[in-house]
Amino acid sequence: AFPKASIVLVSVHDKSMKKGSEFVTDPAITRLVASQKNLAKTADVAIWSLFDAMGGQNPMPTWVNSNPPLAFKDYIHFNDQGAKKVAQLFTDALFDEFNKSK
Repeated sequence: AFPKASIVLVSVHDKSMKKGSEFVTDPAITRLVASQKNLAKTADVAIWSLFDAMGGQNPMPTWVNSNPPLAFKDYIHFNDQGAKKVAQLFTDALFDEFNKSK
């Protein structure tokens, strides 16, 4: 319906699982991010990797333990502060790309 519409695919974010006494990135997340990047390239759409913007491998414990916390202790879901940070990261990235294109 809108052939000239721009599309931005936002990747999944980190989700931790417990491994021993530590929380680490669930291996399924890194595979899914790689698949999403390949899909975006194939479909010729932009992608913003929320996983990478969070810090790449194993960032969720930092988000959970930050002051104030940015995610819940389930090591999966953002709280209100985390959601605001994600929105700011996305907005900053979008404006950075827009300014580069000028």
